[in-house]
Amino acid sequence: MSKNIVLRVAWNRAEMLQVTIEHEIVAREYYKFSDDLITLFVLDKGYTKDVIDVIKKYPYEHRVTVRNSHHGLTKNILLGMKEAFEMTSDYVIYIEDDICIHKTYFQYMDLLLNMDNVKVSVYSAYTPENGEEINEVFRTHRYAAWGSIIMKEFFEDYILPCITPVYYKDYNSRSRFVVSLNQNYQEHWGDEGYKYGSRGDCHNEQAGMLNRLVDVAMIEEDKYVIMPDINRQTHIGFYGKNRPGKLSGKSFDERLVNLRFIVDNNKLYEMTKSKQYDDFHPFSPKLDDWNGTLYLSKDVIHWGK
Repeated sequence: MSKNIVLRVAWNRAEMLQVTIEHEIVAREYYKFSDDLITLFVLDKGYTKDVIDVIKKYPYEHRVTVRNSHHGLTKNILLGMKEAFEMTSDYVIYIEDDICIHKTYFQYMDLLLNMDNVKVSVYSAYTPENGEEINEVFRTHRYAAWGSIIMKEFFEDYILPCITPVYYKDYNSRSRFVVSLNQNYQEHWGDEGYKYGSRGDCHNEQAGMLNRLVDVAMIEEDKYVIMPDINRQTHIGFYGKNRPGKLSGKSFDERLVNLRFIVDNNKLYEMTKSKQYDDFHPFSPKLDDWNGTLYLSKDVIHWGK
């Protein structure tokens, strides 16, 4: 039996980490995953005691890496991925501290990992909008960090060569890197193959860079992201580095109670001050009636440039 890594990168949102771990526990108890898993927590400098206390109660085999200097979002995540892939057998399950997975998540991913004759870069738990087909998944080339499984071969061939200060040193280095990558695939800008061609350096943090690399893997090797028609995760990050919301509460316990209420009552968009992003989709009730089967659509979904 192979042993693979669950990567959890965290910083200072202890109550959010706690809520997402609670969802992970429910999913693990609901379905026995085929492979053994070890969780790697990677904490950037500036983490809080509450974060450490949450991790101490984590009930599964795990390891913790703590940064001695502040790396920032992109560098911390990419170096965390590098460490995780050095440990893993076949893939890394990447669950950020603001992603709640559905109770059927591991069952869903187990089925995907055992699909035959599919060349895959990433298995996704995310789709932009909940559709209607609970059993359908499709090939595409859109990366989302929200509860994805990243395959080791894709990481080593495409992501690992980019994990260098030439890319992650600062904003300007990230900008130059992704613009250069765009130019390398200019011939594919107009054929629904390369999404960011005319968009310059937008989304130059790690998720945007990986979103470009899944395009490259599709162009070079016909490797695809496998995406569901209905989300198997929900994003609860209404406050943090990229979202200027605020969670009330003077103590960890107060903030935890408030966050649970907000999540359970679907008030995430109401609470965030970043109204241009309405990506806080609650779990579809269709998931409760899922019969545990999946089929791969013949269609390939391409995304706009």
